[in-house]
Amino acid sequence: MTGSQNLQIMRGVSQSLAGRTALASLLPFSLAELGGGQDVWETLWRGFFPRIFHDNLNPTEALAFYTATYLERDVRELVKVKDLSRFSQFLRLCAGRTGQLLNAANLAADCGIAGKTAMEWVSILEASYIIRRLSPWFSNVSKRLSKTPKMYFLDTGLVCYLLGMDSPGQLANHPLRGAIFETFVMTEFWKHYANGGVTDRLFHYRDGAQREIDLLDECSPRRLLVEIKSGQTPSAEWGETLKRISAAIPGASRLCVVYGGRLSQVRSGVEYVPWSRIGGELFG
Repeated sequence: MTGSQNLQIMRGVSQSLAGRTALASLLPFSLAELGGGQDVWETLWRGFFPRIFHDNLNPTEALAFYTATYLERDVRELVKVKDLSRFSQFLRLCAGRTGQLLNAANLAADCGIAGKTAMEWVSILEASYIIRRLSPWFSNVSKRLSKTPKMYFLDTGLVCYLLGMDSPGQLANHPLRGAIFETFVMTEFWKHYANGGVTDRLFHYRDGAQREIDLLDECSPRRLLVEIKSGQTPSAEWGETLKRISAAIPGASRLCVVYGGRLSQVRSGVEYVPWSRIGGELFG
């Protein structure tokens, strides 16, 4: 079990282990592993790192120590980033862009670094399990690799800490609460497949008219389309958007909206799944 030392250990292996290893990624707790949550904003603000729950830690303090250790040990020692203050700024800028299309040039300009450096640092964050990129869906597979991905943090608590939120109430009223809620739902899908030892096939979708679907799951027995909304009152318009776009995606036969409310329901063939039941209703 390597933890964040994975980068250093794999670099130090002197021979190929192809065909002789098994790899398992243990991401932060899923909502199901925690037994669910009562309040959406408190759950997302606290995050899902195991030690916070095992030792009953204050999330702000624990994540401050985590971030400092990550910068001082992993980043400095493993990948030789010299300017830690600039990298720390870059990390916070990325937190403010979770759930958005990855624009390395924009990140580089805001941080005062070269575009090439920004992409290198994005790769560092991904290799050390801080973020993950979500590719766009195209019927042409080569386009999936060449078009712009979205970027998500793998823990919502870390995002909240990096953005300076000291309480669930701050998150509930924050302009990025929708993006952070979307980040939560995306990570639940990644955790589900990682915990099952399955290589996921998850994408986002945007067409030429700028119509979007947050998540397309090709691992589902029926190609699953998911719209993610932080609002607590379901809207029929959310489902209509899914139905309009699904006509352009071959095989899309299950349509779901994951939202911030509490009631499960089906409207005109669209499932409305509360955030707290995502494990049982989407993965059960």
